[in-house]
Amino acid sequence: MRFLARALRGSAILLACFALLAYGGWRMVEAQRIAAQRPPARPAPERSFTAPIETFALDSSALTTTVFGQIEAPRSLELRAGAAGRIVALGGEFRDGALVREGEILARIDPAATDTRAADARAALADSQARLATTSGNQGLRQAELDSALQQQAIREDALSRQQQLASRGFAARTAVETAQIAANSARQEVETRRQSLASLQNEIRQAQLAVERARLTLSDAERASAETLLRAPFSGALDAVSAAAVVGRNVSANETLGTLVDLGVLEVRFQVSGAEYARLTDEAGNLKPLTARVSLTMSDGAQSLPARLTRIGAAVAQGQGGRTLYATLGEAGGLRPGDFVRIEITEPVLDALARLPASALTEDGRVLVFNRQAGRLEEMTLEIRRRSGDWVYVAGAPIGSEYVTQRTRQLGPGVRFRDPATPETPAAGPGGFGGGFGGQRGQGAPQAEGAQGQRPQGERPQGAAQGAPGGEGRPQRPEGGWSGEGRPPRGEGRPEGRPEGRPSAPPSASAAEAPRPGDAS
Repeated sequence: MRFLARALRGSAILLACFALLAYGGWRMVEAQRIAAQRPPARPAPERSFTAPIETFALDSSALTTTVFGQIEAPRSLELRAGAAGRIVALGGEFRDGALVREGEILARIDPAATDTRAADARAALADSQARLATTSGNQGLRQAELDSALQQQAIREDALSRQQQLASRGFAARTAVETAQIAANSARQEVETRRQSLASLQNEIRQAQLAVERARLTLSDAERASAETLLRAPFSGALDAVSAAAVVGRNVSANETLGTLVDLGVLEVRFQVSGAEYARLTDEAGNLKPLTARVSLTMSDGAQSLPARLTRIGAAVAQGQGGRTLYATLGEAGGLRPGDFVRIEITEPVLDALARLPASALTEDGRVLVFNRQAGRLEEMTLEIRRRSGDWVYVAGAPIGSEYVTQRTRQLGPGVRFRDPATPETPAAGPGGFGGGFGGQRGQGAPQAEGAQGQRPQGERPQGAAQGAPGGEGRPQRPEGGWSGEGRPPRGEGRPEGRPEGRPSAPPSASAAEAPRPGDAS
């Protein structure tokens, strides 16, 4: 019995499976029959996109390179005490930011010691000059004595010559010749003595002259030391970093820093440029082009702008940095001060035969989408990028007069159907004259598709059929009690031949497509 019960249960389950398979097959065949009777689906109209467009045109505006840099003062001098001592006086306003003129006395150190040394040097100089005058006066007397000795020598030489001639003839004694010879020797010795005396006097004169020179140098040093007790401004400028030691009555050491003097009449700005910018600012020889610039400083009450010109290139490149360091000299300081962080706009030469496009219209390699108005589609072309300036790109080889897309997006590409944003949108026509979408113009901006909503799902009735009153035109009245199998009008009878214009279509629904109409099941 147990075996028989199990066999019956298995048979029931097997029969149920066969029944389900038969029902599934029947449903599949029925669905295929319904699909074969349904008219073919209408193809969706091609989507068209829109985006902002502009026309290619040549641009001849001057280009600018914008960089940032720092103001520097090429003339900056530390003010140091020239001598050690006590500060006895300071200038009118010896403090930070004070403006001073060239030659103005900034500080005075007690000059007592230096004035004493200068007085001693003057006295020593006067003494040396007196000795020089005395020795120089004796030089004339010594020279006269030498001249007299030379004359006496000549006389003695003549007397000796006469005595020798007389002795040779036997008219003079030998003793007379010897006496004349002794006198001539004495005259020669006197001449040598006078010459030595004159030479000694000349040496004394030279020593006296050297003493005078040394005394003058000593006096010059003393006067310079005395002058160094006065601290004067070597040029006009502004004081900065004034030391706390700059106080009247305080002792300072020699060469002690009292402050810094900055020349505000000549300022320059130092800034870095990249390699590409450096190539545009220099000629083929590597020299800077004679370009002008505007240096701007933004403050709370507005921006101050001053003219400048490029002057020189930095001598070296810092380790780990690229590009170059350039310097521009300001025509006037204005309100700028060393250390200000400023904006520099360098005016470059005008580039001819170039078109200016927004950077959003091109790719990195210069590809741009061009609108072919006759074909109503986009075409892609590659332009040569010559220059980038902020949000603008300057290109060569652009078709002047043609239109291009200013904002590339992922939906746009070559061959895409495109519509001018200024042209009103027209509904796309479908088979049988039905409208393919809503009419009207969409807003400009991101690309939008038109005609995407213009399809009517299969099996959906026209608006007139769905909303017509009983007895309306084009649709038979339903008899009371419903349609019978024989009285039901054939499928398609009484329907309008075309879709009413202006009716927006909805996407097809699977449930609406597969649901049978009343009476179809029978």
